[in-house]
Amino acid sequence: MICFPNAKINLGLDILKKRSDNFHDIETCLVGITLCDVMEIKESDSFNIEIFGEDIGVETEGNIIFSLWVKLKRRFSLPAFRIKLLKNIPSGAGLGGGSSDAAFFIKEINKAYKLEMNDSQMQEFLVDIGSDSPFFVGNNISLATSKGDVLKPIEYDKKLESTFVTIVVPQKRINTTKAYENISPKRPKLPINDLISLPMEHWKYHIKNDFEEYVLGEIHELSGVRDSLYKEGAIYVSLTGSGSGMFSLSEKELNLETLPKDYFIWSGRLIF
Repeated sequence: MICFPNAKINLGLDILKKRSDNFHDIETCLVGITLCDVMEIKESDSFNIEIFGEDIGVETEGNIIFSLWVKLKRRFSLPAFRIKLLKNIPSGAGLGGGSSDAAFFIKEINKAYKLEMNDSQMQEFLVDIGSDSPFFVGNNISLATSKGDVLKPIEYDKKLESTFVTIVVPQKRINTTKAYENISPKRPKLPINDLISLPMEHWKYHIKNDFEEYVLGEIHELSGVRDSLYKEGAIYVSLTGSGSGMFSLSEKELNLETLPKDYFIWSGRLIF
């Protein structure tokens, strides 16, 4: 089995309140992008994950795919697997790479071993693995609430479907736990559900990521990156998730020669 787990971006991210379980209630719009990892899954005598590309610094037993397999085995009769995973999606960038890997693993296993789970049942397995993992089951643009795991369709500016997306990630990454510790939850004047339906040209004035102040304070050069992307013709520029990744949306591919050479830089399309 070979699959291609894709990344995502957040269009806006509001941190509403801290919950009694130490998670946070959020509101965000999730949309997939065509930046993908590559995962090969084969039966094996023992479970093993071999990582290629970026070193994520996690052994097999600490990988969320292993945790998901252990969870699945409690309900289904499954063999062990040998997984080869090419990491093209940067970690710690807010792009959801690990969560997507887990979601694509359960989708492939569900199909190959005829587990007959529907999307909702697969999402139930994933919700404790990663708050944004359930999104990658359907990969449809969605309003995400609660921990990010409650999904529903959202109306959006249709210009988005023909838009180019550029991802820019610095060498320095952001720790999610530390990022949340530096956020003061609050409710916005208008919910993201209303703002996404505005023309895209208005988004930069209204749609914000609550982590931006903290992340730009930690990685000062990202402010200059944002300015450069707007100067090259971006319609909207923002951070994605709680990581250090920045993205732009534009009507045409941007000239990226002015960006730092040691950054991860990628351009592609959104998934609908």
